[in-house]
Amino acid sequence: MPSWMRRRLTYANVIATLALFLALNVGAYAAIKIPANSIGSAQLKNKAVTPKKVSPAALKLFKGRKGSQGAKGLPGAAGAQGTAVAFAAVNANGTTVASQSKNVSDANVKHVASGVYCFALPFAPTNAVVNGSNLCGANDTLPTVYVRRPGDPPPDDWTGSDNGRVRALDLDGNPNTVSATYSPALRDHDFFIWFE
Repeated sequence: MPSWMRRRLTYANVIATLALFLALNVGAYAAIKIPANSIGSAQLKNKAVTPKKVSPAALKLFKGRKGSQGAKGLPGAAGAQGTAVAFAAVNANGTTVASQSKNVSDANVKHVASGVYCFALPFAPTNAVVNGSNLCGANDTLPTVYVRRPGDPPPDDWTGSDNGRVRALDLDGNPNTVSATYSPALRDHDFFIWFE
């Protein structure tokens, strides 16, 4: 053995070379010596084969023909009646949208001033909720609602038969725009109202 080889022949070099040799040969042996059809259910771990690893033809074997449609279910029970006695979609000019209104019509609404709408309803509401129809970018309207309680005197802009009022306050004073300017003013605006 040459002297240059003896100087480099250390325990670590011998072990590293032996490990490399064994690793290459064992892998080659496994690839060559595993016989076909020798892996079965005993060699596979549970859940080792996923649908991704199975061919489409094999997946079709697990699917049967589509069955007939089942019987139609029974109709559900009707929901509880809502508590709204009346509701309406009201346009800026004080007219109502008939398809979006119940127990409120044009005859019940008076457009008494800019942004002020009075209601003369054939019933005495106990509560009401209103929200502005903030369509597209014109969404800076703040509507408020007042329901006249028994014994309350009517506000100045009411007649004796009125029992509800909406005031539409536009925060920048212009109902068609939204700006950073705060200059609130009563302005005509579409709104939705609900009476109980």
